[in-house]
This record gives sequence, structure tokens and C-alpha cells, in this order.
Amino acid sequence: MKLRLPSLTALRAFESAARFENFTRAGEELSVTHGAVSRQIAALESDLGMALFERKHGMVRLTSCGLQLRDEVTASFLRIAAATERVRQRSPSQDCLRLNAPPAFSVRWLIPRLSTFQRRYPAIDVSLTSSVAMPQFPNDEYDLAIRRFNKMPTSGYAVALFDEISIPVCHVDLLSQSLRRPPDIAQLMKAARFIRVAGEPRGWKKWARSWQADLTQAKYVDVELTYLAVQAALEGLGVALLPLALASDDIARGVLAAPLGTQAVDKSRYYVVSAMKPPRCSVAARAIEWLQAEGAASMQVALETIRC
Repeated sequence: MKLRLPSLTALRAFESAARFENFTRAGEELSVTHGAVSRQIAALESDLGMALFERKHGMVRLTSCGLQLRDEVTASFLRIAAATERVRQRSPSQDCLRLNAPPAFSVRWLIPRLSTFQRRYPAIDVSLTSSVAMPQFPNDEYDLAIRRFNKMPTSGYAVALFDEISIPVCHVDLLSQSLRRPPDIAQLMKAARFIRVAGEPRGWKKWARSWQADLTQAKYVDVELTYLAVQAALEGLGVALLPLALASDDIARGVLAAPLGTQAVDKSRYYVVSAMKPPRCSVAARAIEWLQAEGAASMQVALETIRC
């Protein structure tokens, strides 16, 4: 639909004159003459077919129609000014990458790899924030978000990074001290506590249904956050049910083990999402390409270590 708008220059002159109820002061604010303001307002009145000011003895006063228009125009200009300022403040420089990812993923997977990205692209400044909320482009103050989904997001632009599985992991010393051969679920439950994350939908209850396991005799260590579950596993407190990406580096280093192998509780995928497809060779496009390569390599190493 084509918008029928009066001259924006005339509206700007009217808004200033209406605020001051003085054409001279409006001219000073707009850096034009009194006569230029008067002509712009006369043109606007002609376009609208009504008087906006009463002119008497060199004074001007808003008519009822002028008052109504002033309130709407002033409010609109204030909204435009606020919107452009928000865009101006959040507009990224050519060499800035603003990333957002879940806290545990950021600490356990992304941050350990960012130095590789910065060595490859030393001119790019990276800003990293954390959230698990659904991205709300363009209101969010970042360029790319990484999230774990069960299926491809339908809003905005999304690129798959790598497949993810949730599996039980624990410190290797727990296995060497308590279990002398590859354990089954019953052995593992007797030998170690299970680490639970509050409110985790991919937790032990879903695991028990998937494996048809009876966990009524299991003992637990309860933690509030996924990152705390990772740390608890690293400290040998028990077996944690974790996304492989969060444990992949420590599995590759031989610190954590997957006692039940790679049979997954569930499968999902990490995606990088943005408001729209980044231009080719842009900072965001290069970051997506790097994230895909790093994701594929890290998961491959972790899976090969588990299977050996």
C-alpha cells in the first residue's frame, strides 16, 4: 500500500513551530529563515485544506486541528528519533562480530575455540553474550545466535552446525576404581550417583524411558545448571547426562569417559541463526563457516575416542 504523506520537510517545520508557537524560534532551531518556516507551514495547510495556526498581530497560535496534529507529529518524531538512535548504537562495525550462545555451551565449547577464530581473523573484534531464550531479531543486540533445536527453525535465517546427542559421561577414575569391565546400566547405577540438572527436559527420566531402565534405586546429585553438572562429573561426583559438545574436549583428552557408549538419549542439532542470510564474505558468513568446521571436527574426535 502506497502511503500518502505530506512533505516531511513541512511536517518538520510545523512540529518545531508548534512546539514554540513561534516561527522565528522554529527557524533558528532548523537553521532556516522565518519566511522559510512560514512558507513550509502554508504549503502544509494548503495540502491538508485547513488552517493549523491563527495569525494575529504578528503572533501565531495553534488551532484545534493544529493542536491535534502537533501531538501526533511530535510523538511520531520522538519514536523515529528513538528508533534511529537504537539502530545507530547497535549497528555493528564492519570488523565486529556479536555472538550469543547458551552459557554452558559458551564456556565449554565456544570460548576454548575463539582464539582459533581470532588468529585466523585478527582484525575482527568478537563480542560474546549468553542466553537460552529464543532469538528475537532484530531487537536482540547480537548478529548471530547459537541454539540447540530438535528441528530447523522456521523464522529468520538458520544454518545447521553439527548434530548433538546426550549421553552419560563420568570421570575416567570413577570407572577404573569401581568398574573393571564395560558396565551395564545396573552396574553403573550401583557404582555411582547420577547427576541431575533441575528442569532439564533431556534428563534422566527421558533416558530411563528410552533405555527401558528402572531408576528407582538410583542415587542422585542435584545441581541447578548444566555447567555445574559438567563440573561435578569432572570432579568425580557421579555420572552426568550431557550434550556431547559440552564434554567432547575432556573426552578427547581422556579425562571424561562415556561408560555406556554413544547410544543417545535423544538427538538434536546446533544451529546458528540470524535475522537474514549474511552477505557472502561478510564477517558473519566467515564466522558461520568457521563454526561449522570446528563443530564437525570436535564431534568427530570425541566420537572416535569413545569408540576406541
